[in-house]
Amino acid sequence: MATMTKGVKVDSDPGWRSPVARVLTALGAEATPHVRLSRAGQSDVFRIWRGAPSERQSLILKMSDDVETMGREFRMSNLLLERVPVVSPRPLEWGETDGQAWILFEDLGLSDVRWSPDVDLAVADLMAAVHSVELGERDDADSTVTTVPHGDDAFRQRVAAGVSHTPGVTILLEEVGQRSWSDLSSILGQAGTSSHGVAAVRRLFRTIESTDFGIGHGPQVLSHGDFHRGNVLWRPLTDAAVSFERASERESPVPDRTPERTVRRLALIDWEYAHRDVMWFDLFQWLDATSPTQPLRRYVRRVEALQRYRSLSAAGQEMSEWSFLRAYILYAAIHLVWILLRVHEDLATNRFDSEQLRRQQGETTKGLLSLDRDLRAMVE
Repeated sequence: MATMTKGVKVDSDPGWRSPVARVLTALGAEATPHVRLSRAGQSDVFRIWRGAPSERQSLILKMSDDVETMGREFRMSNLLLERVPVVSPRPLEWGETDGQAWILFEDLGLSDVRWSPDVDLAVADLMAAVHSVELGERDDADSTVTTVPHGDDAFRQRVAAGVSHTPGVTILLEEVGQRSWSDLSSILGQAGTSSHGVAAVRRLFRTIESTDFGIGHGPQVLSHGDFHRGNVLWRPLTDAAVSFERASERESPVPDRTPERTVRRLALIDWEYAHRDVMWFDLFQWLDATSPTQPLRRYVRRVEALQRYRSLSAAGQEMSEWSFLRAYILYAAIHLVWILLRVHEDLATNRFDSEQLRRQQGETTKGLLSLDRDLRAMVE
């Protein structure tokens, strides 16, 4: 199916009944069924069918009134999916109808993951595959790529133009540094943190202040940018399909396997925040980032997860295990303190439901205490 290179704007018709009905009409699918799959944030996701009854094809329709972000998702997905060795649905068309942006994706039959320790560790494999994409070397003096071993300047420039949903760690350090310690300890106290917990956060800060490690520095990788468990799904495959994919990667014959069994493989969606960053960014989104809309769930120990990732990652193995773990802990600590400050402000402005924010606040402080424990365990 051909990929459209630009969106389609459909004129408004006040007789249309709803946003999804108007989009389906624009796509020529108004007389075919559709099923809502999920609703997350500003996005709605449907499975739709299009075409004549004898040739009807299922597709995934994603809709949002955030036209800019949807356009970026379409462009980044098209750019990356030819190069990233992970399963991800390909975008086929996109457009805008009465202020509703939409993207049509191929339907891979993706389904929700039932999480377990083994499955959660497999996320490290998925992340290492994303981070394996060659971006070339960055010249720190002018923040440009001086060599591109695989690929071209256009690819490098478009990845470099990707945006993150979080300010860079240097900005976070500046914002946190503008708050006095007495102010921060007061916020921790209001969050119900014990004096022991406040002391633990203080230790983390002293370590950051005294270290010669540049927080946020490290090997640069292609960052997915939103690597939380909600963006990881299952794709059903057969033994033969998996064998074919792996044999293609090795350029060797496909093994003969009979009978075929249904198996599954992890897939990754939502590339709108893909950008160039240090590997800690995706690791933090997976292991420690908290949110007012989704409770934090981690099914394996942090250190075990980090060791699994490092064993698979060329970027991770550029550092010793001790340096790798320490660098991640300090990076994550800065982000969690920044999140704690944001939660404090959101509670004052009622930006989200107060119960959700209190839950996020508790998860954030617990995360800081566990980072302190892991850091101290490394030096004992």
